[in-house]
Amino acid sequence: MIKTFTRNDIFRFLYGEMTGAEEDEFRMSLTSDNDLREDLQDFQTLKEDMEKTMISPPERTINSILEFSRNYNVKSIGR
Repeated sequence: MIKTFTRNDIFRFLYGEMTGAEEDEFRMSLTSDNDLREDLQDFQTLKEDMEKTMISPPERTINSILEFSRNYNVKSIGR
């Protein structure tokens, strides 16, 4: 039986969240399903573009937050 893969499955594949058997089945489908291959390529490009635009706060901002937390004895939830 041929499995139909969803967009969610494509994202799970891109982020390494499939089991070995699922990944094998996905890879097999890529050999014969042009639409799946094109969708994978589109989502891979989207993922790469998103990763390029990710930014982190400046170190001084992180230190200010940590200092505030220490000064006001802020506790983590659940600890």
